[in-house]
Amino acid sequence: MKNPFPVDDGWSVESEPLHGGEHHTFTFPNGLGASVVRHSGSYGNEDDLWELAVLGKNGRLNYAHPASEGDVRGRLTEDDVARILRELAATNDATKMLGEIDRDM
Repeated sequence: MKNPFPVDDGWSVESEPLHGGEHHTFTFPNGLGASVVRHSGSYGNEDDLWELAVLGKNGRLNYAHPASEGDVRGRLTEDDVARILRELAATNDATKMLGEIDRDM
């Protein structure tokens, strides 16, 4: 499965099938990451749109980062996802990296 999003230097991405769709997990040099999905249960799938969750340094959901808007974000275009990925990769403010919850995806 090919990742449809741009990947800058230092980023890593793992792609896999999930629930009849696709799942891409990004990790950035600053320790943050993102889970990007499009499958039968994701928000926006019926319109071929994406869902994104911000991941903290421990790989768990991070709702405190401004890019998360306090929740998983759905109904995103590929351009929306690419913009959010760049925002997460550029984060260097430690306060934006706090707020991870102890919950697996």
